[in-house]
Amino acid sequence: MPEFITDDVYLAGTISIILQREPSLRTEGNGRVVFSYPQSDSLDKAIVAYSQGATVPAIELCQALRRLRSRMYATRGLNKGRL
Repeated sequence: MPEFITDDVYLAGTISIILQREPSLRTEGNGRVVFSYPQSDSLDKAIVAYSQGATVPAIELCQALRRLRSRMYATRGLNKGRL
């Protein structure tokens, strides 16, 4: 299944709020963690909304960013054998 991949935590956070769905995370060959979502029409609409300056509740965005960063650091640490 095709997927959308980004390393932009703000985009991933906004998409998570709009879709009410968390992304999958994985580490690329260079050690960078990326967020991925399955391709869909609702995902395309969320990306367009983000690029057009979608308004999301600030508290929800802060919470989404905190969750994503926590998962990102855990994923990065697991792949380096630190956790």
